[in-house]
Amino acid sequence: MAGIDKALHDQYRAAFSIFDENDNGSISQTEFAEATRATGRNPSDKDIEAMFADADSDANGNICFDEFVALMEKNKQDPQAQNHELEASFRELDVDGSGAISKDEFRRVMTKMGQRMTDKDVDDFFDAVDTDHEGTISLAEYMAALGVSD
Repeated sequence: MAGIDKALHDQYRAAFSIFDENDNGSISQTEFAEATRATGRNPSDKDIEAMFADADSDANGNICFDEFVALMEKNKQDPQAQNHELEASFRELDVDGSGAISKDEFRRVMTKMGQRMTDKDVDDFFDAVDTDHEGTISLAEYMAALGVSD
């Protein structure tokens, strides 16, 4: 994809895979709503519909990876509006308050939110997001994966 480097592309791909629960290569409005709310936001159904329609540039009822990247890049342009919400969602995932999200914490919280993830899903997500390869996800890595610099 033009305009973004490979590391950011990989982070977007990992984030996309979290939204794409059924692994069909696109994000439905239901998947979009669940994943958006899982990041700590609580938009109304009407707001979800508007955000989804804005992201679904070809109006086919699904968000493909390219549309997802465009959405992430658009949101990246106004990071201050997201930082507070994303930091709150990070704290929810960081169950033990260590300042980093472990695979076990991530898996437990995602399961609790109804996001079924295989060990491979978790490993793939961490491979893309854990850029320092310490085995945990820091706030900076989390924010970068969601397209916002801290």
